[in-house]
Amino acid sequence: MPPVADMRRNTRTSLPMAPLRWLAWNMLFHAEHHYASSVPYHALPRMHKLLTGELPIQSGGYLGAHLDMLAQLRGNKPRADQNSPL
Repeated sequence: MPPVADMRRNTRTSLPMAPLRWLAWNMLFHAEHHYASSVPYHALPRMHKLLTGELPIQSGGYLGAHLDMLAQLRGNKPRADQNSPL
């Protein structure tokens, strides 16, 4: 994600399967957590619904986020924090 101050652009949410969300205490609703850190973990799914369309969602869930990062590290995809590929 680009290194900007706007939380709607620099943090993403991944939507994994329910067991992984449970293990991570819903912190994979990462953008929502940073948008309003005072919201308790159990209310993050509800907040996600309220903010639909306002915050970035990583396609492919948690695995998709890591595959995206690996592609950037390998130089197969331009890094979000640079104007040009690695």
